[in-house]
Amino acid sequence: MNEDIQLITRLSVARFRLNHCVEQMQAHEKAIAEHKAALDALFDQRIDLIHEVRSLVLSEKISRTVNGKEPA
Repeated sequence: MNEDIQLITRLSVARFRLNHCVEQMQAHEKAIAEHKAALDALFDQRIDLIHEVRSLVLSEKISRTVNGKEPA
């Protein structure tokens, strides 16, 4: 009888620890998904900024060429 109680106690503790592990994993998965979304947004912003800078550089080159400040 005492062995049964010990086994039940050990199983209960193991179940509690397993549930805690699962909850932690789910929290980490959620955090990873949120960080991935933030990284994706930053990557998109970086791409947009690269295009904007290229456009500004091209506009400046065209402006200088038209105004005779830079050889064509």
